[in-house]
Amino acid sequence: MDINEKSSGVVSVLDLKGKLVAGDGTQRLKDKVNSLVFQNRTQIVLNLGGVSQIDSTGSARSWRVLTTVRRGGGQLKLANVAKRNQDC
Repeated sequence: MDINEKSSGVVSVLDLKGKLVAGDGTQRLKDKVNSLVFQNRTQIVLNLGGVSQIDSTGSARSWRVLTTVRRGGGQLKLANVAKRNQDC
């Protein structure tokens, strides 16, 4: 999975592309979000428009990322969740 970051004011937008499934991709997402929270960039949008598949591990990692951001005093929003991924 590829992660591209862009910022708009205090909001960090992470454009995800590929599969959010068990393995390296979910670890990279966790590491990226942890890095942002460490930098006090806690207003984060995950743009899932380029995600072709999410498995249970990817879904669980998203919940853990949400917890990390909230503990850092921030908010996490999901954008462009494809219908095929809404049911996982």
